[in-house]
Amino acid sequence: MSRLCITLLMAAIIPLMAHAEQTADLTLKANPEATTTEPTNPSPQGTEAQGIKSTTANNEGVDNNKKHEELVHKYTTQDILKILQAQGYGSPTISDNKAAIRFKADGHNITIIIFNDGDLQLFYGLDGKKASLSDINNWNATKRLSRAYLDKDGDAVLESDFMMDAGATESQITNFIRMFQVSVSSYRKFLFETVK
Repeated sequence: MSRLCITLLMAAIIPLMAHAEQTADLTLKANPEATTTEPTNPSPQGTEAQGIKSTTANNEGVDNNKKHEELVHKYTTQDILKILQAQGYGSPTISDNKAAIRFKADGHNITIIIFNDGDLQLFYGLDGKKASLSDINNWNATKRLSRAYLDKDGDAVLESDFMMDAGATESQITNFIRMFQVSVSSYRKFLFETVK
């Protein structure tokens, strides 16, 4: 399947999955021993994005009070920072190389990496939380829209990618982040309640 097809599919699925976030029960058991880990070597960011405004040729049947969102093909670190701040995510901090932003969601440290080609990656890891390859394979076989793996230290990591080939609106980026937030909550529940 081409990258464009995957991007278009994700653009259609993410808003539907965001609805599931609102109705899901995501209560988790706390584990004070587990701390978050950092992604290794995020790629540096490229140049600023050029936006394309969404317009309609005919206003018939269009709600003029509804805001038309701008389709952007490449978000800058500052653009993503503004989105995170507007959505109320805590403590956003830009990395030294300006290619990543670390922020808090539901009390958990998440990192968003901005690649040179504009693609985005969300990263969540737990230092000291071990899982077997069988556990990780079970997660990957039964879950969608994220992938789990064991990092070089054997710690459990979760990632998700957003390909920007077709561009994205701010709402799509926001939904991508929210869906990953749901995945992180489910992943923590899986690790702390299922993995022995």
